[in-house]
Amino acid sequence: MSTYHQRASIVLCSILIGASCFAQAGKLKIKATLAPDAGNIDKRPIGTLIDLNDRSLFVTRVDVQGTGILRYADGIPQFELYDRAKLGVIRTQTPQPRFGSDPLFFETVVLLGSDPVMIASRRDTVLGITQLYWQKTDPNMTAGHRPLELLCAFDTKTYGDGTKLKSDEGYHDPFHAIYSPDRNKVLIYSTAVKSVKGETYCPMVMVDKNMKVVWKQTLELPEGARFQDVHVDVLGNALFMERNVKPVTDMKKDTTSYTLVMHRVDGDGVVDVDLGLGKARFAKNIVYRSMPDSTVLIAGIYSGTTPKEEPTLGEFIGKWSPVTSKFEKVSTSSLVLDAEDRAPTNNAIRIIDILPRSDGGYFLVREFFQETDAIDSKTAMAGLRWIHGPLVVSCLDAEGGETWKQTFRRLLYTTDKAIGEVFSAVYKDQLVLLLIDNDAQAEKRKVGDKKLNYLDVKSPFSTTVVFDGTGEYKAKAIMRSSGANDFIVGQHMYQFGPQEYYLSGSHKMNGDRTLPIRVDLTMD
Repeated sequence: MSTYHQRASIVLCSILIGASCFAQAGKLKIKATLAPDAGNIDKRPIGTLIDLNDRSLFVTRVDVQGTGILRYADGIPQFELYDRAKLGVIRTQTPQPRFGSDPLFFETVVLLGSDPVMIASRRDTVLGITQLYWQKTDPNMTAGHRPLELLCAFDTKTYGDGTKLKSDEGYHDPFHAIYSPDRNKVLIYSTAVKSVKGETYCPMVMVDKNMKVVWKQTLELPEGARFQDVHVDVLGNALFMERNVKPVTDMKKDTTSYTLVMHRVDGDGVVDVDLGLGKARFAKNIVYRSMPDSTVLIAGIYSGTTPKEEPTLGEFIGKWSPVTSKFEKVSTSSLVLDAEDRAPTNNAIRIIDILPRSDGGYFLVREFFQETDAIDSKTAMAGLRWIHGPLVVSCLDAEGGETWKQTFRRLLYTTDKAIGEVFSAVYKDQLVLLLIDNDAQAEKRKVGDKKLNYLDVKSPFSTTVVFDGTGEYKAKAIMRSSGANDFIVGQHMYQFGPQEYYLSGSHKMNGDRTLPIRVDLTMD
């Protein structure tokens, strides 16, 4: 559930603790239900999905960015209240955040306490500041909103209203929100507010459950740097990775084109975190998982520091202690993978998730994945494409030793990253994956054919893959009946309750409307 650069990326990742995976009792049942299309639902994608209580869900919709320097229409959200059991729409609301006569740019909604709180922003191009405002909203959507209040202001020297303009005029990446494990704090941050001169500012503020500022910082990153992979620990520290692309003039012979460094941010500033990889290795991607003992489990892929060594070399697992502010390495191991699996994605692999078990061990889920530029044959326009390759799953003991490893082979080539996303959960110590599959590749897996073709995408469908205690898996289609399919097409999965998950989906693979999906896990 490691996703990033999306609006309101609030992923709630609780772990279900049960009996040992090697002593499973009963059969795992998975039921997925897509909300009906009432026909009056906003066509913009789902941004945030919040569990207000055991009866209702709060959903926001908004475009990722507006479309003009003085046009806020595309930034006006729609709020939707859903019945949690049947996923029917109870009512909708269209707020228009303003402070006095000034329109505000909607950012996200957070839940601190029992009330949803809307976060909005205003950019003053004359003073060179970005202001954040907050406002409690009515959870029943029957009453008016309370007055907007100023949360804080950042010196960011922004240009415009937060919309993407010309490449030489700067842009604003929307503010996101991420909770601490105990839900008592939330980090509100933007990954990149660029100025006209190309500087990148990362404004962030940590607030408590009463929307009081705990600390705020504005980080300035060098040109070409990227702020990514964010996490908040139980003490309210922010952890993130900085990807810094080296200018061509600064590159030396036999060096990589970028660096990736982990930082901790709090009210005192920024501190580098040593991941224990040494000078000859650097992290390529990481995922975080908060643990019951307040530590943060961190898993990542590492590579060598020269172009010849830049293809994936191995992976590491460690624990971050917010109390001692130290990273303790658990294990480091090389990756030995089948050539058939490495080829389609040019050897690129990423960690999707690390999930603890009740016996002290972990499940580690990896994906062959590549983001690439491609030319559309019909329009001759360049655009991003995503290759989602095979999944490699390992069962690890508490020291990082591998008990078993299994490969689930699939290959998707998409123009929408959300279509190929993989979601993971653990229930009663059984690993469950949710993803898009198709008939042709499912048949090849049955006969042991490893030569998959991403053109074989006829009859796609959403499926669950459940792994037993020995690494064997069973894949079963969900939301598929009478020749008709419903699809998971979102980028985030939320856990609300001990066995209840929510995602975004559609009644068509390329449908024009996304709706909530409820997934229930039970044991016979």
